[in-house]
Formats: sequence, C-alpha cells, structure tokens
Amino acid sequence: MPFLDKPAEMWLDVFSIDWRCSLSKSVRVRVWDSTRTKILLVFEGGGKEINTGERAFIKGDGCGLPGGRLEPDEDPLVGAHRELIEETGYDADIVPEPFREERKSDVNHTVLAFNAYNPRRVEEHIRDPHVVGVEWVPQRLAFTSRNHKGKIYPIYRSHEPLIQYWEP
Repeated sequence: MPFLDKPAEMWLDVFSIDWRCSLSKSVRVRVWDSTRTKILLVFEGGGKEINTGERAFIKGDGCGLPGGRLEPDEDPLVGAHRELIEETGYDADIVPEPFREERKSDVNHTVLAFNAYNPRRVEEHIRDPHVVGVEWVPQRLAFTSRNHKGKIYPIYRSHEPLIQYWEP
C-alpha cells in the first residue's frame, strides 16, 4: 500500500478520510477560554475501532477539536453539545451558525464547525473511553504535535484548518 511509507500522521489523515465515507454529518467544536486566546484540545488514545460499513480499522493516537458524528436526524447544535460534554466534561455557549462548513461531495459527508464561548465544567469525568485527556492550548500553538502527559500526539490533519481559522 502506498501510504505505508508515510509518517504515522499521514496514516491518520488517510484513515480519518476513510472513516467518514459512510457518514452524512459530523460536528467539531472550537471552544475558546475566557481570554479568547486558548482552545480546548482532546487527546485520544489508540484502539478506537471505526467501522465504515465497508471495513473496520483501529484509529491511532491523536488530538484535535472535540466533536464527532451526529446521530441519525440529530440537530447539529444538540449533537455539538452532546459531543462536547462526552469528550471533555465541559459545556459552553455554542454559536448557532457554524463558522465553517466543509462538504466532501466524493463521500457525501458534511463537517460543521462551531465556535463556543463561556466554557463551564458540567461533569467530573469524561464519558468517552478513548479520550485520555483534554488541555487548554494557545490557539497560535495548536498546529503541531502536542505533548500530553509525556506522550506525543499528532494533530489530526482534518482539524488543522478548523484550528487555524481565526475568529475569536
């Protein structure tokens, strides 16, 4: 396979594209701290099985914005709140209009990215078993691999444009 000679971060990008093939919509939430200089990143440990319907694979370690796929017929804002709480233990005031919408016509999939402000801890523990931690990171430094508790996590390539898009 041609991608096997690429660095691990490239594999994540290939797999993340494939993972979305059978999905119709997903959400990402860019949560800003009170100073509007830091964003909340989620660190995921490997071992998360992704099943596209056509094939299954194990997703590797990485970090990015909280979010995930919507349940069938789920309102995007409801899904954004659900994913945010499940993956971080935080809720926030999510701006109803997405700041970015990416349509991937070749796979019939849409990613809606929302800004969120005024974060507040609503749950003591993170519900998603694949999330190993969350961290507030200066937005200007959130484009590279991150060290979290002594381990390096690559930023998911599909999240990079959502992190870089400036609009505090």
